[in-house]
Amino acid sequence: MTSISKKEYSRYFFILFFLILLVLAFILIRPFITPLLLSIIIAYSSYPLYNKLNKLIKNRSLCSVVMVILLFLIIAIPFFVLVRSLLSEAGAFYNSASKMSISLSVPLKEIIQKGLSGFISEITPSLTSLKNTSISFFILLFSLFYFFKDGENIIRVIEKKIPLKRTHKRKLMEEFKQVTSAVIYGLVFVGIIEGIIGATGFYLLGIPSPLFWGLIITILAILPVVGPPLIWIPMSVMRFVGHDYTAGALIVILGLVLGAIDLILKPKLIGKKARIHPLVTLVGVFGGLKILGITGIIFGPLILVMTITLINFITKTKK
Repeated sequence: MTSISKKEYSRYFFILFFLILLVLAFILIRPFITPLLLSIIIAYSSYPLYNKLNKLIKNRSLCSVVMVILLFLIIAIPFFVLVRSLLSEAGAFYNSASKMSISLSVPLKEIIQKGLSGFISEITPSLTSLKNTSISFFILLFSLFYFFKDGENIIRVIEKKIPLKRTHKRKLMEEFKQVTSAVIYGLVFVGIIEGIIGATGFYLLGIPSPLFWGLIITILAILPVVGPPLIWIPMSVMRFVGHDYTAGALIVILGLVLGAIDLILKPKLIGKKARIHPLVTLVGVFGGLKILGITGIIFGPLILVMTITLINFITKTKK
């Protein structure tokens, strides 16, 4: 065996061994992808609060512990209560929708029921797994601790490993930061706000399954073109047709409030530099839901936007 062939053999062996390790690593972490992704989202969105807390508590480890405890009290406990209520509301809504006796044509009834069944079947497993798996919840909290404690170091290591000039690295990381903020704050955060307001309004108006409708509004608020009007317009029309004019008018007012939030708050949070094409958002949300479950609502558009940003960056640097 010649020296050249030995080098080639060593290289191919190393590549094969590395690929095998990557596959095995993916198999190991695959059951916990959802809590890991959730921990990244929570850590990123609450990192400004962590920085403020770190000024009071200088020790990063202790500060991270306090931050995880605060998030557990503020987010986790209400979240588990919400998931439990949401699952029961979704099931109750589907059962009532399946038995509805509205004078619709048979094909239209089948389309509605299949659509509801498909949507609930996509959402429910993710919610159920988060609710029932204590190991996943432990991993989420454990990951949060280290993302807070070592988050800046992780970013620095990733930045160092990028094979580009220092100026190009900084520019690329800055663009990634802009699009990440646009997706998490501009799309998701606004969607959550609209969902909370919608669910609260429906609850006060006595509309059944307000939490379920709040979740639907959150998802629709992220999607382009359609949005919450797909929910509140039919609801208001049904109230007007049923001669409940007060409820119908209040639902319209609620819808206008949601529209104002979407028109005013979303552009400010997304910013001019990180415009996201509606098609990217649409494909990202549905593709993310299909592949990643509930966390795909965020990571689907984010992955596509970061891919497009990287392609644009490579094209610019080659010029």
